[in-house]
Amino acid sequence: MVTCESHKLELRVRLPFPQPIFDTKQNTFMTEEPFMKLDGYEDCIVGVVEQFGKPPILCYDKRKILAKLIDDGMSYDEAEEFFEYNQIGAYVGESTPCFVTLMTESDKHLFQTSGIVAYESEN
Repeated sequence: MVTCESHKLELRVRLPFPQPIFDTKQNTFMTEEPFMKLDGYEDCIVGVVEQFGKPPILCYDKRKILAKLIDDGMSYDEAEEFFEYNQIGAYVGESTPCFVTLMTESDKHLFQTSGIVAYESEN
């Protein structure tokens, strides 16, 4: 449900059951076009982003990527610099993956106190 308090608007969206995008038995993605992916970061994938007129692209959780780089021995500053230059900065066309910073509960609270109501799942 998405709400906008200033206009008293409520929108409920029911999405179809999501189709699996990754075949765990074959260790491959199940799409017509292969996804461009970051090797070794499969556990950081959070979904697929779609836009009109563009191919679907993989979406990675930025925090998970940074945590993985730190686990591999980098400091936070080194991990962030590596990420900025080598991952988010590696544009290779329309199929380039995207990165998201997912909101935490405290982030949602900050938005709500600012008058912005965040999307809430019905789960």
